[in-house]
Amino acid sequence: MWQAGGSWEFPFGTDDVGRCILSRIIYGARLSLIIGTIVVTLSLALGIGFGRSRASPAAVPTIAIHGGSWDIVLAMPSLLLAIVIVAILGRAWSTR
Repeated sequence: MWQAGGSWEFPFGTDDVGRCILSRIIYGARLSLIIGTIVVTLSLALGIGFGRSRASPAAVPTIAIHGGSWDIVLAMPSLLLAIVIVAILGRAWSTR
């Protein structure tokens, strides 16, 4: 249960055992932040790689390959892709 009365030492207050709520929120969010950072970094690297390969004059024959592959990716809606992934992996992963 959340105890009311935040202070400068505990901005979000403390729980009934006296633990800082803010530090517990930050600790709980670290996995989400790590996964988000990894996904953004990977997307940036792939985007730069594809952009550089399409921009070079020597890569004119590969434009058709890149264009066709992106047409396939953009043609599949995200929700359908999520349903396919869940169907392949199963409903839930084990949580230790």
